[in-house]
Amino acid sequence: MRTLEEAIEYAEEVARANESLVSNYESDKIRAKIHRQLSAYLRELQERRKADTCEGCVKEFGKTYLLVCASCKRRYADLYEPERRTE
Repeated sequence: MRTLEEAIEYAEEVARANESLVSNYESDKIRAKIHRQLSAYLRELQERRKADTCEGCVKEFGKTYLLVCASCKRRYADLYEPERRTE
């Protein structure tokens, strides 16, 4: 079974191979287009998986309050700790 990254590379490789064929067969062009779309879908899946991790999540740090990201609206824990001055 392939990893997600291997599947993306394979889809792109098949697309390149079908695009480089000198044939006039419409099926080769369609196959290349399908594999380009497949690799785009797999890349999007990969990005969504990264975005759905609990990195910075309140569960990970045990914080009791959450902030909301202005762009993606996900909730996250504020990890900012002010620098302590000993003056």
